[in-house]
Amino acid sequence: MLTKDLARILAALKLMAEGEEAVGEFYRACADVPGEDRSFWLQAAAEEESHKKNVQKMEEMVSRNPENFSLHRPFNAAATQTFLSFIRQNTTALKQNQIPGEKLLFVARDIERSLLELAYFEIVKTTDPAYEKILKEILAQTAEHKTRMERKIFANPLP
Repeated sequence: MLTKDLARILAALKLMAEGEEAVGEFYRACADVPGEDRSFWLQAAAEEESHKKNVQKMEEMVSRNPENFSLHRPFNAAATQTFLSFIRQNTTALKQNQIPGEKLLFVARDIERSLLELAYFEIVKTTDPAYEKILKEILAQTAEHKTRMERKIFANPLP
């Protein structure tokens, strides 16, 4: 692999881990909102922490054996930075009581949808089974998060 491609992949993975961490922080802030389903949000936050750790493992795999990985498609760092800004702004707004509780699930669903749309799962090309396994787990869990948010939205319609 070219050195510049390796640097791009590692930078993308680092940013992805940062995104997972930011999502977890948002969910922890949701858990602190009075009247919210604390255990629901804490579970989601714990899963995001797990995603972050898994992305960090993926970064280690690429660093250890760069010859097993290649850049599959360009990584849109600007879109990811915009996504991070969106999450952080919402976390700050939430902590300042600027987001009504009934909108939290919608914001969370939009976050999970954005993670899927960023398609960062397609950045790296490899045949490394351990890397692919972690990637598939994160993708499946992210899709499940979105579905879980949607189910909760439909179960608790706005008045």
